[in-house]
Amino acid sequence: QNHGRSKMQEHLLRYKKGVKYCYLDFETFNLCLSFVHNRYWQNGMIKVVEDHIVDEADIRVKWDSHLKIGEGALRVVDYNKEENDKLAVNQKEAFDKMEEWLDWADYIVGHNLFSFDFPLIQEHCRMNKKDWKKWAPKIIDTKCLVYGSKTDYLFNPDEDDLFTYQLRIFEEFKRGVKTNLTLCAKERGIEHDYDSLHDALCDLKLNIKLFDKLKWELEI
Repeated sequence: QNHGRSKMQEHLLRYKKGVKYCYLDFETFNLCLSFVHNRYWQNGMIKVVEDHIVDEADIRVKWDSHLKIGEGALRVVDYNKEENDKLAVNQKEAFDKMEEWLDWADYIVGHNLFSFDFPLIQEHCRMNKKDWKKWAPKIIDTKCLVYGSKTDYLFNPDEDDLFTYQLRIFEEFKRGVKTNLTLCAKERGIEHDYDSLHDALCDLKLNIKLFDKLKWELEI
């Protein structure tokens, strides 16, 4: 029995000691994935070591752009232009902070990272002539993991590494499987301040709780 548990500890993420996670979430002007038409005005990041929050950052970004937040985004986010302008730093300072945190992390965790946040990270890397490829293998996308759980497509470390497993899921997404962060958390009975969602840090703290559940559901 003990020998079996020790073998599990060798490959299951939930048993590993000292693992460093950077949870990341953008709030953007709209839903476009091109920096020509969209950028993020808030970058929330939380550092977690094993199961403990050790630091958090709420970065507001000042862009050399005439982009304005869309009406659709305004309906779901608490955006205050005057406050945001007061807190915002230039895009290079915001990028340097993000780069430092993502380099620090063993894993970068978000909900819908593959489809939304990471394409914008790639654009920001190109703007600053930096290589985004070093971060791609670190991605843990809880949207992919939720899909795996709902379709009984469990993680098998003998067949795939975690990154490849998620890519397989990403390529197989089908309509009708609901993977919304709020819905998936409520389905699991997770307690949270749901009225404050669509603020990056609040969303991330919910995603931390969701990922803790998914580690067990998917044998990660």
